[in-house]
Formats: sequence, C-alpha cells, structure tokens
Amino acid sequence: MKPLVGARDGELLSGESEAKKLRQDWNDLDTIIDAHSPIYLEYSETSTDNIHYYLPSINVNVGIIPFQMQTALWIHAKRAAFTLGPNTIPSPGLGEILVRLHSIALNPVDWKFQDLGWDLEYPSVFGHEGAGTVEALGAGVKQFVKGDKVLHQGTASVFEGTFQQYALVPEIIASKIPDQLSFDEATTLPLGIATAAVPLYSPAPKGLAYEAPWEDHGRGKYAGHPILILGGSSTVGQYGASLYAYVALVRL
Repeated sequence: MKPLVGARDGELLSGESEAKKLRQDWNDLDTIIDAHSPIYLEYSETSTDNIHYYLPSINVNVGIIPFQMQTALWIHAKRAAFTLGPNTIPSPGLGEILVRLHSIALNPVDWKFQDLGWDLEYPSVFGHEGAGTVEALGAGVKQFVKGDKVLHQGTASVFEGTFQQYALVPEIIASKIPDQLSFDEATTLPLGIATAAVPLYSPAPKGLAYEAPWEDHGRGKYAGHPILILGGSSTVGQYGASLYAYVALVRL
C-alpha cells in the first residue's frame, strides 16, 4: 500500500501542487477521514519534518507535505505502556484554540484508563488537565487572543490530551488564569473543580440541583444551610466545600 500523507479533510496545508492534489483526491474518495484521529506510523525517509499515515483501502500517493511536530506521551492500545513519540501540531478548528502547554497535572483517571483498558480510540494521548498560553485561534473564537494564559480540561484523544506539548481545546471549556496563579497551580484546578461542581449543581437525580453561584441570586442563597461532604479533606472534597461556601456565604 502506498502512503497517503495525513492532513485534515479538505485542508489546504501549502500552496504546492501536492497539497492541491491531496485536497482533490480526498474530495473524490468515498471515505470519511477523521480529522482528529490520524494514526502515526513513520517519518518520511527524506525529512523528519514530514510524516506519513496509512489509511486502509486507499492506494494513492499524493506526495509529501511538511508538518510541524511535537512530542507526545502515547498509549497505542488497551493496557499498553506509555511511550514517547512524535505527533503533529494541529490547527484549531471552529471554536477551538491551540494551547502551548506549560504545565500539566496528573489525575487518577489517567492511570485508571490505562490499567482498566477503557474502550477508547487507540492510539491515544491521555492527560486531562493543562495550563499554558494560547498559540493560535480557530474561527469564531472571541474570548481569547494569542498569548493569553489559560487553564483547561483535556480529553483522551490524539490532539486534545494534555500529555504533549500542544493541545486543541474547545473555547467553551477554557478559562483565563488569574495573575496571582502560576501555571503549576492553575493546572490542578479544571478536573477537580468539575468533579465537585457536577454533583452540586446538576439536576436531580444526578446532582443536588443547587443553584450555582454564577447564576442570578445564587450566591448567598444557602446561607445558614449545613451540608455534609464525605472525604472533605481530599482535593475534590476541598473544592466541593469551597464551592458550597461560596453560595452559603461561609468563611472556611
């Protein structure tokens, strides 16, 4: 099988004739190519700035197109060991930002995904919490500009996992980092806060359906109402206590 150089479906990556041919060939093929799940196989023999992907049932050689590369911590199959390897640096799509990661946090879900062999698309890049600077903006992004310091939750996938140097992030799940927080401090926040907030504010029966502090009249609504938080000394427990204290106007 001849190699087909990987790229996003229909994306013109350069002005060269090979890129135009790639776009035309993909448009002509009756094949859906997942823009966010390429499988890395090997470098080009002529340059480490090029990368090849092999796609089943496609027998067309469209030339070589240069890619910018990064280093990622890959897991190639269920329960496989983590291994360092190259990954392309993606371009953000509609409503996405590309974040250059300065700090990542470890979370129990990362080793559990590996140890328990969760049903995910492999190969994959894990990592569920990150903090860094905005490197590029996709179409429609309005909350951020290049250079903003942000924290965000990651997703186990080729481009959205945080165990790499750059990650794609939906704008809606990123937040600017306050000046008083370092990258290391900020990266510990996303998943822990989300884990505490979901059971507090989600509608019953999944949550307690409390009114969130960012809603109208949310702050102070539960003043004087006690709450029992089991495991309150844990990271998630502390976030839960802090979130409730905010709506109950209690000083911890």
